[in-house]
Amino acid sequence: RGLEAYQRGVSEGPTTMTTSLEVQNIFGVASGCAEYCDAHTVVTQVGNALRLYDANARTARFLAGAGTGISCFATSPANGGMLAYATKGPGAPAVHVHALADLTALGSLEECGASVGISALAFSRDGKLLALASTAPERRLSVRRSDAPDEEVATSPLHADAVSIAFNPFNAHDLLVTHEPEGPLSANPAATIHAIERAWDKLTTRVVNFDTRSAGVAPGSVTAAAWSPDNAVCLGTDGGVLLVCSRADGEVVAPPADVTERVGRELEKFEPAGGEVVAPPAGLARAWAATPSRARVDAIAFTTTHAVLVTTTTTTASPGPPGGVIALRFHSRDGASPFAFRREARVGDVGEAATSVRVGGERFESAVVATDRAGIYLVNVEEKGEAGDEAG
Repeated sequence: RGLEAYQRGVSEGPTTMTTSLEVQNIFGVASGCAEYCDAHTVVTQVGNALRLYDANARTARFLAGAGTGISCFATSPANGGMLAYATKGPGAPAVHVHALADLTALGSLEECGASVGISALAFSRDGKLLALASTAPERRLSVRRSDAPDEEVATSPLHADAVSIAFNPFNAHDLLVTHEPEGPLSANPAATIHAIERAWDKLTTRVVNFDTRSAGVAPGSVTAAAWSPDNAVCLGTDGGVLLVCSRADGEVVAPPADVTERVGRELEKFEPAGGEVVAPPAGLARAWAATPSRARVDAIAFTTTHAVLVTTTTTTASPGPPGGVIALRFHSRDGASPFAFRREARVGDVGEAATSVRVGGERFESAVVATDRAGIYLVNVEEKGEAGDEAG
């Protein structure tokens, strides 16, 4: 309206009308995360709001957040569906919980113990617990009741800002926390388990570190982590290796000999450009799977029959179908060959990296990938015959 008034003033004479514009919501796309909140609804962050996209109806709803912005969010299908988000500063951040059906407010946490920011949120599988990770200078994990966020169940210190939190689907007292990987020279772990335990009349937390050094992998080389359907933890590395670890003590589980042989044969098929000699990736002797091009594992998700690895290809000689450099690698999880490499679908542009992957749909037949360049991709997980996988 201000532009129209200015144009009239220019054409009609020296008198110019002006009007002020007030920004209420910014619906630009933000990178970071995408979540399934039910069988067909994907939630993404757009500016200072959350967008709920119905993949079946191809329609969207918006939940306007705080004017200062949203730092992170989490969803849960429990209790008819819930959605929680944390606000940014200035001032202390807050957490708000809404019902998925009509987006009505279910509760708020104005004083969560974080003075600067909240970097990650997560619901337990039954939706009864809500975990949040506060950033420096506090850096702590706080577990609260979702129906009464003011009630803190347990807390645990963090050595660095958390990137994500995931409750164990089999035991809500085990939480998997991931951090930004610091590289092979760092001794700081990129993933840890925080186990809530009862000591007399109090709840305490025990931190479980993964003993990746026993597999030849530096703690800072872990780039992704996820709970598996076998009640274990799977770790991805910057060398494209998939390790399986015990949740109880963090020990790396050695695969059967036939799995080790199969992984080695798959890597031998890769032929780098120009005859370049490529060293075996760290942790190969304990690998349950490995990407043929040694591409970094950025994210991991599971269905009952597949492990979905999202990798970023750093070499032009990567095998597979043409497309972008983000590859979704589907490993079938049958009894004869666990995590056997089967198919690949590529999305994204050169230089784009995945930040998260989630599986969903009525039968968990699709995956949604979010990237650091605000890309959101939906990919079929189910096999589509010779044509491969479809991405949109």
